[in-house]
Amino acid sequence: MPTAPKRHIPHGRSEKRQDYRRNASDRGYDAAWAKVRDIRRRLSPLCVVCERKGRAVSVEVVDHIVPVHVAPERRLEIENTQSLCRACHARKTNQDIKRYGSAM
Repeated sequence: MPTAPKRHIPHGRSEKRQDYRRNASDRGYDAAWAKVRDIRRRLSPLCVVCERKGRAVSVEVVDHIVPVHVAPERRLEIENTQSLCRACHARKTNQDIKRYGSAM
């Protein structure tokens, strides 16, 4: 009996993570979020953490200051967002996981 072809897993991703990670719209990143994200990018085109350190680094990620899994009612509040570069976002996410636990 023929077997199904193996799934391609992008480099750096584990098959286990692929199985349980919900897609972006299931996690609340929909058209309403895109509008909030775009407003934040216009208001703050630079990473706020890097900017405080005197560096001009373009925004790469719009972050929820209080994570959505902690305060879902604040998901679309512009005041609960900040512009970050990828490195600062990774550090902030690790801090959030230690403080609040993982959303998954």
